[in-house]
Amino acid sequence: MVPRPSRQVLATHTVFITGCTSLGAHLATRLAGEGCAVRLLDRVAASFSNLPDRLQAACIDGDPLDLDVLRCAGIEKAEFVLATSHEDDLNAATSLVALRVFGAPHVFARIDDPDRAASYEQLGITTVCSPPMVAAAFLQRIESIARE
Repeated sequence: MVPRPSRQVLATHTVFITGCTSLGAHLATRLAGEGCAVRLLDRVAASFSNLPDRLQAACIDGDPLDLDVLRCAGIEKAEFVLATSHEDDLNAATSLVALRVFGAPHVFARIDDPDRAASYEQLGITTVCSPPMVAAAFLQRIESIARE
């Protein structure tokens, strides 16, 4: 189970999420529910149709590499940028733009290829590498059951 962040800690923060994937949607829902100002950007407007009706987030359709789209979407106000698409290269490029062009203080990218994660970390991108993390969770649960 993922620990719940403190509402008081998050309520004053702005989070910008690129990629309305299941991960991006989950993060947007959870963070908005904790009081964050959430802005969610995706290239495909239909991606937003799976979001909860009561989600308190700005949903913007547009290219996450288009500087004008990012500016209009409010990336300059974001304290946290989370790149959550299914494309490692897109997440890395979006993260670099957030860091180097807009000076975002905290940038995280979902990366599915563990071999790329170290390279992206060297560029200053904090990576969350899905397969190793999911595998670790499976193994932890298997080991826990095996010990019983």
